[in-house]
Amino acid sequence: MQNTHNYYKQIEFNRFNNSSKRTIENFKIQKCKLTEIDSIPLFLQEPYHYFYSALNSNKQIGNKILDLCSGDGIHSVKFAKMGFDVLCTDIVPNSLEIAKIRAVKMGVSNIDFQVADAENLNFQPYSFDMVTIIGSLSYLDLNLFIKQVKQVLRPGGKLLILDSFNHNPIYKINRFIHYLKGKRTISTLKRMPTKNTLKILSQNFKHIETFYFGIFAFLGTLISIVYGSKTAVKIISQLDARFTFLKKYAFKIVIEITN
Repeated sequence: MQNTHNYYKQIEFNRFNNSSKRTIENFKIQKCKLTEIDSIPLFLQEPYHYFYSALNSNKQIGNKILDLCSGDGIHSVKFAKMGFDVLCTDIVPNSLEIAKIRAVKMGVSNIDFQVADAENLNFQPYSFDMVTIIGSLSYLDLNLFIKQVKQVLRPGGKLLILDSFNHNPIYKINRFIHYLKGKRTISTLKRMPTKNTLKILSQNFKHIETFYFGIFAFLGTLISIVYGSKTAVKIISQLDARFTFLKKYAFKIVIEITN
């Protein structure tokens, strides 16, 4: 089983490393986006805003953040802009090269970069106040990830996760189409966060709280075309608030965890 995971892990590594390599030179001359939410529709932005707010509200815990699976640093740089001391990590070296360029363009100095595997970290025990990870649980062995986080996150520290949820058939079909296009491996489809993921996390940490977003996000494009993007945000938020019993069909979740 682990050999199969490593096989797909290598495929994902190669895909991201090669795509990042092609991006580096162009990125040096392109205008830099501060965060991912600058480039996504308004009706999909709420979980990111909530994540940043949750991060900010936990500043009293401490200032030192380990951002795992950072990719090109689009969120890590945002955290640094918010005043945190950030260690931006990823298993893909070329992705971190983009992150370094992004930090320079954004005038950020309170951020460091290190190639690191989230399943096999090499940091001092309890050396971080918070650990963050966005959109990457499906690339990891959950049990290995939990073990590593518990080793480096100090007691009382926070693990903040933002990821997709895998119970809505509409979103599952969309992910399968991405698999058919070669944009993700079959392994990532099997590892998408579910209710069982939340159960396993709750069994390993002191406290866990989950927030659900975008139950009706699949309507966003159509509503935006007809009524405009701001109205789409309002309608989808109202629907989500009214039909909370359907929360397992959310598009995104934010998980706040206390070690």
